[in-house]
Amino acid sequence: MYRITCYNGETDENETLEVDYVDGGICETILWDARDRIDPPYRGYIMFASSDPETNVPHLVNEMGIDESEIAIMEIAGHETIWYKEE
Repeated sequence: MYRITCYNGETDENETLEVDYVDGGICETILWDARDRIDPPYRGYIMFASSDPETNVPHLVNEMGIDESEIAIMEIAGHETIWYKEE
């Protein structure tokens, strides 16, 4: 489990988000170009970002309305990629 503390503008308070942390592997040089061909951590998930979960997970939750239970972080070639369940 990966915990991130972030500010929630709607409640004006800090909150802790918990998302799955999944480890995987692929060559770093093809990571972003191959994002649609990489097996996701779970069926139905798509890659949102190839790094920076501290920024991108709160964005998915607060700006896009994605439930934190539908977000996963998968490490690929040393990069913490952020995935979410596509509706």
